[in-house]
Amino acid sequence: MTAGDARGLYLFAIVGSTAVDLSGLPGIAGGDSPRLVGSGDLAAVVTDVPLSALDVREEEVTEDGRLARMAMDHDTVIRAVFEQTPALPLRLATVVGDEDAARRLLEERSAEIRDLLARLAGHQEWGVRLRREGAAPDANTERERDRAARPSGRDYLQARREALRASQEQRHAVRQAGDEVYRALAEHATDATRLSGGGAADLLLNATYLVPIAATQEFRDVVEKYATDLAAGGVQVELTGPWPPYSFAQVTIGSQAAADG
Repeated sequence: MTAGDARGLYLFAIVGSTAVDLSGLPGIAGGDSPRLVGSGDLAAVVTDVPLSALDVREEEVTEDGRLARMAMDHDTVIRAVFEQTPALPLRLATVVGDEDAARRLLEERSAEIRDLLARLAGHQEWGVRLRREGAAPDANTERERDRAARPSGRDYLQARREALRASQEQRHAVRQAGDEVYRALAEHATDATRLSGGGAADLLLNATYLVPIAATQEFRDVVEKYATDLAAGGVQVELTGPWPPYSFAQVTIGSQAAADG
């Protein structure tokens, strides 16, 4: 066998049931459809994969490239499983050697896996973002422009100080709004976490929530309330989901932290 022929067992997710319908779901890199490898009442959703298929070159990291297609197939399988039973989604490209290795994983980590599955049962993940829309010039800005048009240095400096103070107050207010929304929504969730904003200056809050399904409408009502209240201030509230609990299913496999697909 050459290095290019080497194969592994790709893991999508771990479930607490062996009664999951995987028919019609995609494999990885055009490979076989997923199947279950079980150990007791636990099972891993897997497919065989040539290891070379996971070796993505830098030039293939594009929106419609091989890595993107692999991520879409990975997510499609996890969503389909999640709709049927609580599932621990594993990180993209989580691979073990073979079925025996998958069964050992399930056996050795069974207590941790069962605890996580029990915690996630009856929950969905929702994402909430607060984004500041392009703000129209406010009264302070207009006043600054008006004074700046005059040849008075004192008026100009005064306008600058007022504009700076107004800007600082506005930034403080929107930070407070982000904190308030985060805390208010967390009261309706089992768990919550803030995510990185990726340096986006207009992103005031990027958070995910683990919400009991029974409390979904209540959670959505609070989101809608803040969306209405903050719209007048130029802050847009975005709600996404429901998602498999990528942010709340931390399972470490080998050197990989399986969580966010």
